[in-house]
Amino acid sequence: MKTSVAIRKASLPDLPGLCHLYREVHAFHQRALPRVFRRIPGTASFRGLLRDLLADRNTVVFVAEADGRLLGAVHAILRKASRTPLLNPRTLVILENLTVAMATRRRGIGTALCKAVEAWAAARQADEMQLHVWGFNRGAAALYQRLGWRTTGLKMAKPVVNRIAPKRGRPS
Repeated sequence: MKTSVAIRKASLPDLPGLCHLYREVHAFHQRALPRVFRRIPGTASFRGLLRDLLADRNTVVFVAEADGRLLGAVHAILRKASRTPLLNPRTLVILENLTVAMATRRRGIGTALCKAVEAWAAARQADEMQLHVWGFNRGAAALYQRLGWRTTGLKMAKPVVNRIAPKRGRPS
């Protein structure tokens, strides 16, 4: 028997489940990029972040739920693009974080959450949705490509080696 998954907006009672999901995806990122992502034990560090997201009127948090259990979540932010003489003004929705419980991946939950964000973006007259996906996360990149996302830029990083330590006694 297949369990039905419901997509809905998150609320404060969802905080414990959201914290667990965000911790799981953070641990995945931390293992891949420990120089970028801090090691965070437990879920308490995520509580304030998620509470702020739920309270922000320009942010939406959707959850995927089945049998009273959260299986995934996504949050996105409505933002006006910076006005410059070179760029057209645009309204953007930034998909900031998508997480699906490891045990329930590849069952359409990520797709359903992304489609909920897309409907939310359309209802707010957004011109475009954007996201950042880390290079090691090939599964996420493949999902986004299947959903019609295309690469529009390439963000690159290089660690600085042989950094010069600031001299003591003088501000740098």
